[in-house]
Amino acid sequence: MKNLSPFLIYSYMITTFKLFEGSVKSSERIDIFRDNKYVIVAPLTAEASAKYGADTHWCTSALGNSYLWKEENIPNHPDSNRGLIILIRKGYKISDENASKSEEYYYLNREMDGGEIEEDSKERERWLDLQADINSYDMSKICITFSTNDNYRNNTQIWSANNQDMEISLYQLTQFDIDYYIIEEIEEYIDSVKNKKKELSISENKRNIILKPYSFYKLCIDVCHEENGLEVKNKMVGDSIKISQREFVKNCNYANELFKYESYMRDDPSTSFHKSKLRDQDCYYMQYCGFEYIFLKNYPVGKEYWLE
Repeated sequence: MKNLSPFLIYSYMITTFKLFEGSVKSSERIDIFRDNKYVIVAPLTAEASAKYGADTHWCTSALGNSYLWKEENIPNHPDSNRGLIILIRKGYKISDENASKSEEYYYLNREMDGGEIEEDSKERERWLDLQADINSYDMSKICITFSTNDNYRNNTQIWSANNQDMEISLYQLTQFDIDYYIIEEIEEYIDSVKNKKKELSISENKRNIILKPYSFYKLCIDVCHEENGLEVKNKMVGDSIKISQREFVKNCNYANELFKYESYMRDDPSTSFHKSKLRDQDCYYMQYCGFEYIFLKNYPVGKEYWLE
């Protein structure tokens, strides 16, 4: 293999790959379905995702480099709003030619995204040809991501093994010879996860006021309009301690409902959570898109505009 191109090396890896999961503990995965043609799993750890996603270009399977498994809102956990499914086609064969195409398309796509390919270049022409060729998508393994938040519409994303966002629905996988019953198994699992999440949310709402000491007070911009408000706000921010999202949700009433109302708030990289004091009163606050949502300790509920 020493003199082979990177594309042919990839082809060799794919065509000789055999599923081996003896080292993936049952506690590290959710078995969704399996038969003689398919394995469908939801990995619970970075290690499990790396093993099931071996020989792909998914960031979710890049052990040690995937931000998803370093955050608190990691996929497939009860308190997460992210779902991640891996579909493996057992015994699937990809030709050397198609494996080479899919790998070439992956690298050209990265260069296109990085602005490294000129508009009228041969590389762009080649990229367009590969984009239109169904054989440029390696479907030996498929990654499916989704949100457990019902406020998201069309929130399922499907990724080929060479990390291309397919921009198709689950049922359009049939054009890649994925059996209809497999799509139904995936849909049934996603529905069950969403329903369970909804039940947990209802249960949490019933316990919310009793267990959580902090309630929404007002936006920081409203504090700034009060007498000495800007000084008060700056002191709160200056004296703050950064906390985890988990701690914020655990202590603040209706925080999860706020995330559902502002559907992108929870996953926005600019969102941060803090503990401080506002006019000598203990408070938590969340920063999002330049706004601070302030929650005061022992403050009565009732000002949560997102519940109206």
